[in-house]
Amino acid sequence: ADEVTQLYNAGNGTQYPFSSQTLPSTNNQLGIDNGTLMNGCSFGDGKIGKSFTFDGVNDYVALPDNSYNRASPFLRVFGRPEGESVCECERVQSSSLAQSLHLINAADIRSKLSHPEGRAEKLAKENLPIQDKINAVYLAAFSRLPSSVELKVALDYLNAPVVNSAGQSVDAKKAARENLQDLVWALINTKEFLFNH
Repeated sequence: ADEVTQLYNAGNGTQYPFSSQTLPSTNNQLGIDNGTLMNGCSFGDGKIGKSFTFDGVNDYVALPDNSYNRASPFLRVFGRPEGESVCECERVQSSSLAQSLHLINAADIRSKLSHPEGRAEKLAKENLPIQDKINAVYLAAFSRLPSSVELKVALDYLNAPVVNSAGQSVDAKKAARENLQDLVWALINTKEFLFNH
């Protein structure tokens, strides 16, 4: 505690003014709300305005860390709580249009599907029969093999020639990789995948 006081008095401290003791209603300069005073931490007069008083042993202000929601649009859209309370009611479990749109067209989903270490990329590079690749994707997504109808649809899609917007044939390796990415994307957008995962 003496070391902190010496640093502050020397002008090496940082001042974060708080307007009230009620942190949940405070939008302080840190941009953090909903803190909890812990182990006897108190609120009172400071050097400039109001401040927190710590005993230098074990007092602290517990602040929620919800930075993961800002960093992950997927978690935000799919109802990961903000961490503002410990109540289970903060988690939203109902589906929404935003979730559907996110799975269909979000940049983070597209980047994961096309990642060099992703399943589609690895399968495209493997020297396996196309049916084995389809089986691998179905096992990963649903823990089951495709039905005969699903297998036929997937085989027809993966074996179809691919052309670019100019109508020119696309390189076979690139087409195989992109078609496998499409298959994975289609499977993660099925009701079976969404309800099981």
